[in-house]
Amino acid sequence: MQTRPVLVWVIFIYTLIAVGFFLFGSILTLIGAIPVKLGPLFLPTLLIEAVHLAAGISLFMLRKIAVALFITYFALIILSLALQFIVTGSAAFGGGLLGVMLAWIIVIAIILYALSLEKNGILQ
Repeated sequence: MQTRPVLVWVIFIYTLIAVGFFLFGSILTLIGAIPVKLGPLFLPTLLIEAVHLAAGISLFMLRKIAVALFITYFALIILSLALQFIVTGSAAFGGGLLGVMLAWIIVIAIILYALSLEKNGILQ
């Protein structure tokens, strides 16, 4: 049995924190603690975060499907931003444009790392 690389643990914890913040904010919004109206993209965003969580868990379990799930997650967040622009006429960046770009760089780095794990036979 091989041990998990440290970066796999870091990515898994990062994923849990990111999805956890999304769920926490969503729950607060749903119960009315945050006075924000849920937009038409709430359910698609929930699906995107489910893919994100599945990607993180599959990488933690050292499964090859993690690569495809992280690529799907990245494609979905780009598509979501495009849909938001089409539906609302603007693309609101929660953390600002810099925050969005940083998040994209992190996801791309995770994808490249997962690809290297797959290439080296660590993912099964």
